[in-house]
Formats: sequence, C-alpha cells, structure tokens
Amino acid sequence: MINLQTIDLSNNQFLKFPDTLVYLEQLTTLIYSQEHGIHINKLSVDFIHLCNLKKLDLSHNIFNEIPDMIYNLTKLEYLNMSYNLLTSIDNNRLKQLKNFKTIILNGNNFTSFPSILYQFETLHINENPLCLAPPNDFINDKYISATSNLYVQINDKYEEKLFEIYQQIFIENLTSYDIENLSTRFKLSKTDMNDFREKYSHLKRENKIEILLNIWKQKRGSLANSDALYKFAQLIGDKNLVQKMQKTYLLARKIRI
Repeated sequence: MINLQTIDLSNNQFLKFPDTLVYLEQLTTLIYSQEHGIHINKLSVDFIHLCNLKKLDLSHNIFNEIPDMIYNLTKLEYLNMSYNLLTSIDNNRLKQLKNFKTIILNGNNFTSFPSILYQFETLHINENPLCLAPPNDFINDKYISATSNLYVQINDKYEEKLFEIYQQIFIENLTSYDIENLSTRFKLSKTDMNDFREKYSHLKRENKIEILLNIWKQKRGSLANSDALYKFAQLIGDKNLVQKMQKTYLLARKIRI
C-alpha cells in the first residue's frame, strides 16, 4: 500500500481530506473529484509530503483558491481544479512549477485571463464569466479550450458595431420589463426622467427603449460600451435578452464584424 502510485477517491463521503493519504509518498496520480460526493475546501498541511505527484484532480469541490501546498509540488505536470470557486491564481508561485504542462479550470469564476497561463501547453477554461478573451498570439501557439465562455469585450475596431447590434437586440427583445423601472435601472436623474415622460410618453415601447438607451449612452460616454450593456441586461434579469446577446457576440467573433 505504501508504494501505491495511483488512487481515485472520487465521489466519496469523507467529511475532510484523509490525512493518512500524505504517507503515500510514491503516489504520482491522485483523483479527488467530488461531483457526487462531499465537497472539500482545504487540504491537510502535510499534503506537501506527496512530493512525487504528477497528476492531481480536485475538480467539483469548493476551493476558492489553489491551496498553498500545491505550489510546492515541484513534479506536478497536470492540475484539474474545474468546478470550484476560483477567481484568481498566484502567478509567481505557479511559475515555479517547472514541469507543469496542463491546467483545467472549467466552471470557476475567472473574469480575466490569468497571464501565467500563457506558459503552459494545454489550458481548459470553459464556463467562466470571462470579460476579456485570450490574445490571438496565445490561441495560435497553444492548445486552448475556451469556446463556451462569454467574452463580452472585443477588439476596439469592432466595438462600435457590436454596441449597435446589442442596442438593436435590446430594443427588439426587451418585451416585458416596465419602462419606468428601466428608467430607474439606467440611473437617470429626476430631471431626465420627467423630461422623458413629458416628451416621449406617446411613443411606442420600442422607441422609448431606444431613447432611454441613447440618454444612457450620452451620460456614460466612453463607459457605455457593449460590455456595459451586456452586464446591464444581466442586471435586469432578462434571460432571453442575455442569451441573444451572447449568441451575437460569439457570432461576431467568428465572422469578425
């Protein structure tokens, strides 16, 4: 048993990570994926004794950061932290893992593309709320799986056109949200709201939404971009609207509007 090299403890009912595992110093592969088991959010401080680990799978748990002791596993080549609660990575410490090749981060909470990931051969970062797509030079040189992410920023060259498309989607598909509530969500001043009621109350719903969007855009200036409009759609909770914007964005990236 002490010479065991591979162990899979997926979907177990342990209340915490078993401390006795740290004595398996010849272990090279450890799988502790808990999709249907009890989730953990920390490792034993003695985990560092598993110094021969090359492959580690801690997917489907509730870690909100990569445990410190993992950064000390100098032989580690593969790490799967999918479906946890990660928002960031310690770039400097991960850089110390000279043998590291593959990292899988699907289903976490990354909103930006961690720069350290550029150095690895293989990266999976699907199903994260990324707001900035990986640069083209990275995509061309490495294997990356990020197709299901919603990148809500795009090259500046296409930003104006994308905003126009988003705006049209907003006007055509926001069918049930109350106009007065929409005015409040746009954080218009009382003066602007009174002016809006006096001048535009007779217009059709679509025209009112278009006017509100234009007022919002004028007030926010350069901050009124496609990213902000997408987040606003999320804020008001219209799933149909959000889905249409998402599909439009992915199509825009594909055909490079």
